[in-house]
Amino acid sequence: MFLQNITATKRLAAILAILSLGVSLALAQSATATLTGTVTDASGAVVSGASVTVTDIAKSVARKATTNGDGLFVLPQLPPSRYKIKVEQIGFASAELAEIVLNVGEQAALRIQLKVAQIGEVVTISDVSVTGDSATVSTVVDRQFVENQPLNGRSFQTLVELSPGVVVTPSNLVTPGQFSVNGQRAGSNYFTVDGVSANFGSTASTTLYETAGGGVPAYSSQGSTASLASVDAVQEFSIQTSTYAPEFGRQPGAQVQLVTRSGTNDWHGSLFNYLRNDKLDANNFFANANSLKRPPIRQNDFGGVIGGPVHLPKSVFGPLGYDGRNRTFFFFSYEGVRLRTPFVTVPLQVPSIAARQNATGVLRDILNAFPLPTGAPLAATPNVAPYQAAFSKPSSLDATSFRLDQTFGSKVTLFARVNHAPSVTDERARFCAASCVARLAYKTDTYTGGATLAMNSRLSNDLRVNYSKARVNQSYFIDNFGGAIAPPNASLYPSFTSGQQGYIYIEVDPAGDNTISDGLFSDQHQRQFNIVNNLSYTTGSHALKFGVDYRRLAPSADSGTYRRNFIFPNVNSLVGGVAPTASIVALDAVLRPVYQNFSAYGQDTWRATRRLTLTFGLRYEVNPAPSEQNGKEPVTVATLNAPTVLARPWHALL
Repeated sequence: MFLQNITATKRLAAILAILSLGVSLALAQSATATLTGTVTDASGAVVSGASVTVTDIAKSVARKATTNGDGLFVLPQLPPSRYKIKVEQIGFASAELAEIVLNVGEQAALRIQLKVAQIGEVVTISDVSVTGDSATVSTVVDRQFVENQPLNGRSFQTLVELSPGVVVTPSNLVTPGQFSVNGQRAGSNYFTVDGVSANFGSTASTTLYETAGGGVPAYSSQGSTASLASVDAVQEFSIQTSTYAPEFGRQPGAQVQLVTRSGTNDWHGSLFNYLRNDKLDANNFFANANSLKRPPIRQNDFGGVIGGPVHLPKSVFGPLGYDGRNRTFFFFSYEGVRLRTPFVTVPLQVPSIAARQNATGVLRDILNAFPLPTGAPLAATPNVAPYQAAFSKPSSLDATSFRLDQTFGSKVTLFARVNHAPSVTDERARFCAASCVARLAYKTDTYTGGATLAMNSRLSNDLRVNYSKARVNQSYFIDNFGGAIAPPNASLYPSFTSGQQGYIYIEVDPAGDNTISDGLFSDQHQRQFNIVNNLSYTTGSHALKFGVDYRRLAPSADSGTYRRNFIFPNVNSLVGGVAPTASIVALDAVLRPVYQNFSAYGQDTWRATRRLTLTFGLRYEVNPAPSEQNGKEPVTVATLNAPTVLARPWHALL
């Protein structure tokens, strides 16, 4: 008896595993919704052969279906929008539902009742029962909700926290993901925009971390999703945190889906401008304590959107005139951000005035690269003086997107979207002295196209193709802030290189931000090609879905061809010109790995009864080890511990 119970338990566990299969490793992502329904008469008997017409209210584009022998109809791959529904059958009054809203990834179920009436009579339904056929734990935020919320920074990250199980996590160069879901790592979330992968981000690092394999989305330099889609350009977004269908997955964390807006038959547009300054702000406590002026703060977010039908009046364009109502639509979006963030340094130690004056040659150039001291030299160490400053870090973003939609009757729908979003942040004193600036230049470009074909009332196909690029360039330069004097290239680099391809790092311990950096620190690129295809077929009470997803990622990380690092134990050691620790690295190639992912799935949404719906499926996934475009080994170190080979003739700093 005990063994029989174990066997039964194993069988039950196997069944549950199959029903939930695809939760952990899936790739195909649906940016559409599915509408199912049952049509009955007044007695509760099913009505077969009824014609169901679903029309997009904004575009006047219609899709049709016919109820089967069980009175069931299914309309898959509907874009998220507002729809009206009309049901017709001989011998019954036509029934109309004025409006139903379908969200991204939703599986909505209707129960519509027809009544016998006079021919031509139309019954308007206002209390139709709408239920969900999915057990997915998800949160959907539509555009109306977003428009009425005061979102600081106009980014969707703040709305992600509305979902259960989400915890905000600190981000860094190694793990730039920003939130954890149900205890998963921050790099375990999967973002999609219009049904294709948005996980093609890069990071300001010399090493390819989890961004190489598509672990995080392409954020802007401010860390926002505006580089993927501005808030005003998003129709809605959904975050699924648990028990999603086999078609979703890939990452074990959350599934975050963004669907962009498209034009409609009516012209719509909006302008916005948000401005915050420091006129009524108090000074920073630490700035006040050290008699430093209040650093300015500015936050200016501005832009606009416009969309509508493509209409070229014949009176103006003659034979080239075109009326795109009900057929061709466009949507344009622009968002600009100008930000200045205040910052106060911690107390630092810099070379004193006397130390600078006593130095000669290259050493004087290096000492003068530090800001002038703000206090008297220390009694015990006359070569050292204190320094502290307050300033602002400027940042900018310009995100532009354009989307074009085209319909051919009720069977074919096409769309294309282009997005360009460069952003730059100048971080003064980023791991270096206040006279040193790290420029973080981000650039995101996406090109997405899609085609939906409704072959008949039971069979439809949705194809999405995407090519995306992300670049993060981090370079350092020294300016004249705080009385510093930027050294000439000849004092920093040998004659065969410069700050364009070289990098120098001078650290004075205890380091803090008391270092000098100049040149190219890192230049990361990520290129993604993604193709997703989903086929839907309805038979009886089964809604079958099959899909394939192929993604190719080609990252690269360039850190210049020549790097020098010097570490001094203290300022006195720097003044003496003796570096106990030094390293020189020459790079002759850039590693260019290639990651390829392929998956195929099949799932069935079976309406076993009117009150019970089961979704189950299987998935096969292939994720081979990465290859290298140039056929190089992952790590090749030449002339190790041979500084005379790498250094070449230079000056006496080493």
